[in-house]
Formats: sequence, C-alpha cells, structure tokens
Amino acid sequence: MELDVVFQKARVRVLNLGGFKRGAAVFLPGIGIIVGRAYAADKNLLRHEFGHYLQFKKWGAWTFFRHVAVDSILSCWRARKRKFVWYRHSDTWTEWSANLLSWEYFGRPSDWETRIYPLKVHKTRRGADFPKKLKHLEASLPEYNGM
Repeated sequence: MELDVVFQKARVRVLNLGGFKRGAAVFLPGIGIIVGRAYAADKNLLRHEFGHYLQFKKWGAWTFFRHVAVDSILSCWRARKRKFVWYRHSDTWTEWSANLLSWEYFGRPSDWETRIYPLKVHKTRRGADFPKKLKHLEASLPEYNGM
C-alpha cells in the first residue's frame, strides 16, 4: 500500500523511538503522521491519525493547535497515569471526532474498528463532550447513527 497516495498530504513517517515503538502515533501539521516501524502499515491507526489531519484542515490551525492538540496531549498523559485507570484516551472528543471525520472521508468503511477507534461515545464519559466554546464544531461533523 502506497501510504502517501492513500493519506494524501499527511505523509507517513517512521520514528522508531520510545512510545512510537509501542504503538504511539501523532499527526503534526507540515510533517505528517509519525508512527513506529511496526505500525507503518496499520491502516486503522493511520486512518485515525489522518482524522487529525482532517480536523486541522476543517477547523483551522488556531483551533487545532489551541484546542485539539493541547486536549489530545493532555488526554494521552492522563491515560498513561496509573491513577487514571478508568480513563480512555480514545473516548475523548479530540479522538472520536477525528475518527468520525476519517470514517466519512474514507467512505464509511465497514471494517472500521469501533471498539478501538470509536465514532461516537456516551457523553457522560470524561472528556467525551466538546468543550462549551467549541460546541459549534460538533455540528459540522458527519452524522453517525451506529452501524
């Protein structure tokens, strides 16, 4: 699979250090999607990270860096702390909205791993709801009624 073609301007780059070796991945505007060697062909992970590229394109650099990136990084940190064992990074608004945008972009694939990359989560989960000042962004997301 030629990743640059499938994922367009979000180039896939391999950085086989630290957390990237264990499955961490990140989208950085101007650089692309960064993953560890073992995950460079993981289409589910790449589709999720491409969703962050779509957030950047849809909502702009200010919203992406000020809200999406900051909240996502804090969420990753919180999910890794042992005292937050109940917390799931994938349930936060930054993550499920990236999934939803990507799912729509790729034609609503039937093989989407909703358990790992949820398209919607119950809003009572910590971090699942959009912040009040960004509620208008949620309205710009595609509809998802379950599969």
